[in-house]
Amino acid sequence: DENFPNAQYSDDAKVALQTTGVPYDLERTWGDGGTDVYLTDPATGTRKLLAKKISGQAQLSVGGKYVAWYDAKHWYAYAIATGKTVDLNASMKGHHFDNETDDHPAEPPAWGAAGWTKDSTSFLAYDRHDVWQLFADSRPARNLTAGHGRSTKTVLRVQRIEPVEEDDDERGIDPSRPLTLRGESEETRATGFLRTDFSASRPPARLLWGDASHRYLGRAAEADALLVIPEDV
Repeated sequence: DENFPNAQYSDDAKVALQTTGVPYDLERTWGDGGTDVYLTDPATGTRKLLAKKISGQAQLSVGGKYVAWYDAKHWYAYAIATGKTVDLNASMKGHHFDNETDDHPAEPPAWGAAGWTKDSTSFLAYDRHDVWQLFADSRPARNLTAGHGRSTKTVLRVQRIEPVEEDDDERGIDPSRPLTLRGESEETRATGFLRTDFSASRPPARLLWGDASHRYLGRAAEADALLVIPEDV
């Protein structure tokens, strides 16, 4: 409704995540504003406040087990079954999930996130260069790109390439499949695509790279072939 304009549902529709920035619309005209995060029972409409006035966005895991959100330089995960909230990057000293290059007089935004894995056990978030796997059960985080982004000053981001059928409602990142990345050099602005997997301990392998702005357009439904387009930089 007008007070809760956004909703995300678990695949079984038994859990809903609702967010609203309506209480801060006026404040947003001169300040940061904010977002309130609620867990909602779709059958009864009952809402439970999870986080108030966060600076980022929230995402519900595919299976409806967890809610992740970003606020004040940290990613959090809330376990719906236990009601426990975990600070996902509390022990990661020196790693910035906030945009440390942002110079606005406000709370810096997150670098972003690729979202939950299909099994709801982990959440993929970005720092300036690399992709991190943050675990909802407080296991140590993994740098899925092995620090390659930071060491080469390349911005690496997950590129979703799964072909989507018209009736396909499957969501989440499958950790059993290879992970395709789009990269962009901060020094030369060359771009391209790389590939790694969730068990790799080595840097991602380049699939395509060059002095152009490469954009992904689509994937063949029945073949491991991608359609990309290079543009002048």
